[in-house]
Amino acid sequence: MFACPKPFIGLTAAHQYNAIGSWKRLNPSAQVILIGDEDGVEKASAECGCEYISGCERNEFGTPLISSIFALARKAARHDMLCYVNADIILTSSFLACLKVARRNKERFLLVGRRWDFDLNARLDFEQPHWEADLVSRVGVLGNRASEWQIDYFAFPKNEYSTIPSFAVGRVRWDNWMIWNANQNRIAVIDASDLITAIHQNHDYSHYPRGRQGVCEGPEAIANHELAGGWAHIYSIADASHKIRGPEGRPLPYLLPRVLSRIKPRVMRFARAIKRSLL
Repeated sequence: MFACPKPFIGLTAAHQYNAIGSWKRLNPSAQVILIGDEDGVEKASAECGCEYISGCERNEFGTPLISSIFALARKAARHDMLCYVNADIILTSSFLACLKVARRNKERFLLVGRRWDFDLNARLDFEQPHWEADLVSRVGVLGNRASEWQIDYFAFPKNEYSTIPSFAVGRVRWDNWMIWNANQNRIAVIDASDLITAIHQNHDYSHYPRGRQGVCEGPEAIANHELAGGWAHIYSIADASHKIRGPEGRPLPYLLPRVLSRIKPRVMRFARAIKRSLL
């Protein structure tokens, strides 16, 4: 597991401690790597028993680059599987179960899934024996399912994604490129949305000039879009080639090909591209 956290300040700190705590509890042997020189990252790494890596490359705006983050994580990784995850995402045990399904069925794959948006304004007590079940129950009642365009975690074999453009982390489009790239290289894109409860802790965008609009439409967003190759390379979870389903009479979750996903998203992207060209 690897991430590039924001500075550990205020509510952002609580969110990131919650996320990291959930990753550490997925598996006792899990290696969690925190990358970056932001305030508090090194201290949080020590407190949470994570590995810390500094010296990430940055763009002219001072934003860490995805290419550098992935390269540093790959070099430090002890295991044959990697998972990049945004630092405000809580992962539950369902993630590990789906990762096992993916590994059992495909040699080359990219595991992704939709998230749940949820208001969480305090640190979780991981000492409570039922913390996960209680949280998942609350999310099921009060949370909102995000769209297939919002992609917050990527699990894949270590030898994949050895070359990535110099995207700015925390800005749009690079996550969509990840799915397009897998598709181009005949890597199975596996949608685990139905089984993985990935929880995004709601936050504002006060850390960035012009807030959310700046993140989505600012110069770094434009640069990411160009690096991705434009709208033709902007894929979503709906473009996944496979989907993990529930047991339905089977002893374990199983993988199901999504044939129609090869057709419908392309038609929709073409229609969107035509619409934008007319604006």
